[in-house]
Amino acid sequence: LLTSLTTFFGLLPLLLERSVQARFLVPMAVSLAFGVLFATLITLVLVPCLYLVLDDVFGSTQRTWRALGRAWRWLYGGDDARAPAIPNPEQPESSH
Repeated sequence: LLTSLTTFFGLLPLLLERSVQARFLVPMAVSLAFGVLFATLITLVLVPCLYLVLDDVFGSTQRTWRALGRAWRWLYGGDDARAPAIPNPEQPESSH
């Protein structure tokens, strides 16, 4: 974050320059400065949000399969061989 901000503020004098010689460099400075800010925003905000969304989606999928497995075992009784074995990450496995 600090590197991105120093890059943006380092390019700010060139962005604000109005001389004829600077007019050739201003488009490059604009694309570089705002590109760095945009990439920083994507990296620090959007990527963690996508990780949270994926965690919600796959977490709910696991909970659904676990519930279906419990319903299957309840319907067909106990440790039926036809019932799928769905591990529960909250409970440690016990050794028999």
